[in-house]
Amino acid sequence: MKKLLVLGVGSSFIGMVLLVVGIATVGWLSVDLGFVKRESGLWQACTTRYGGTTSCAAYDMSLLSRNDHTYRAFAVIGAILAISGVFTACCGEGYDADKGKNGGGGSMIAAGVCGMIAAGVFILGSGGLSMASLYGYSFYLTWIQAVFTIGGGIAIIVAGGSATVQPGGEGTTTVQPADGGPATAQPV
Repeated sequence: MKKLLVLGVGSSFIGMVLLVVGIATVGWLSVDLGFVKRESGLWQACTTRYGGTTSCAAYDMSLLSRNDHTYRAFAVIGAILAISGVFTACCGEGYDADKGKNGGGGSMIAAGVCGMIAAGVFILGSGGLSMASLYGYSFYLTWIQAVFTIGGGIAIIVAGGSATVQPGGEGTTTVQPADGGPATAQPV
């Protein structure tokens, strides 16, 4: 089951990176008019003119719609959950490692769902797209991360619940790994 845990943490880490890159970059919407290319992200919009000159401007918070605030909030919450989930799964080896794995795995699943909600709300808010507008790479990264974060979270939870605990001798507990490895006595 150690392999499953490593696979889960690795998958979760990849999903976390995809989510953070997806929400931090400006490639959510892309419009290419030949002489001008405009890319919009969650936080700013950039315009590249013919000749390679690029200028970016951050959005004015007071002018954003509720929809804009909603997908931005879910994106930030998802990123925080992903970062804390990977940290908890990796460092949850303290007194109750299974709780750490369950918490880390649960955080990763929630992070994946938050990323999907952010992208879904973004789609609803951009319903009036013209044919020249296309979703960009950041948008797709945010959808792809869900496969890695949710799958990794499930693997972490399964790997975290893989040991059975039986009462041992005086002052010890015998732990029998689910993979059939040797039982170990641990102090209570």
